[in-house]
Amino acid sequence: TRLFLRLFRDVRRDRPDVIYSRHNHILFVPALIAKWYKIKLVLEVNGRLLEEIPFVDRSIMGRILYRTGVFKFLESFNMKSAAVLIAVTDGIKAYVLKHYRVPTEKLHVVLNGVDVDFFKPENAEAAREELGLDRDAVYIGYIGSFYHWQGMHHIVEAAQMVYQERPQ
Repeated sequence: TRLFLRLFRDVRRDRPDVIYSRHNHILFVPALIAKWYKIKLVLEVNGRLLEEIPFVDRSIMGRILYRTGVFKFLESFNMKSAAVLIAVTDGIKAYVLKHYRVPTEKLHVVLNGVDVDFFKPENAEAAREELGLDRDAVYIGYIGSFYHWQGMHHIVEAAQMVYQERPQ
């Protein structure tokens, strides 16, 4: 309710040309207000929500909304309400095209990015020394969600291959 009232007030006051929203199964409010005020909605889709929701929202209400199809309805409403859809991977684009009847011309891929001037590799030996890590060991790191759609099995497979070559 607070989100609806605040967004309603802000849109009425500021009259933006576009509302940009990250996709969320319950965040249909931006789509609703964009329709109400005839403002273009740009929707960033950064996951496969209908596949994720049983793992992410285990509340009783979440399970009811999922099983009754309410989440699918809201996700479909969001997708169809958007003037532009931005998928953060080609896989998510394929998912959207497969599960929702949206025109391909309104769906674009804009990959997640990083500021390579700020986040750049350091000298590996100096970093290992500073962190007190073994110079000869192999380290595998991952930052992100540990859900099956993130492709974690590739890290496990890679670790097994490295271990076969370097069992120490």
